Amino acid sequence: MKLYCKGKDIKLTILRPSQIYGNLESNRINQPFFYSIIQKVKNNQEVVFYGTHDPVRNFIHIDDVAEIIYKVVEKGIEGDFDCVFKDNITFTQIARAAKLAFKSNSEILFDESKPDIEDNTTQINTLLYDLIDYYPKITIEEGMRRLASLHE
Repeated sequence: MKLYCKGKDIKLTILRPSQIYGNLESNRINQPFFYSIIQKVKNNQEVVFYGTHDPVRNFIHIDDVAEIIYKVVEKGIEGDFDCVFKDNITFTQIARAAKLAFKSNSEILFDESKPDIEDNTTQINTLLYDLIDYYPKITIEEGMRRLASLHE
């Protein structure tokens, strides 16, 4: 694709988002584990993570991704970019944010008899955001509040 676009003098932008979440039902399809945490918290059930390590991930809200795409097109940016949130978060941060948003009594536990879950993060580079003068804004806490408001 890159070679074809270069040969035809067509601008090409490749955005590689981290794990996307949001308020749409369709967001659940690609993030079943993430939404299973939310469902357990919403139902006041225990949330159990495997191992002793609190795994780290990068999640970006769909509304931030949409705004980034809009700005990239508007400004005619071309290139190859990661599209990630500015901070990586742990599984317990996700569960705690959900607990606050859903006013839940869920316990967050680790099953130390199971093997640790590996981290899965992307290098955070702000070049794209500097170019479009927009930085992802929706924190995990705000994202959870938005999800909880759909269930009120």
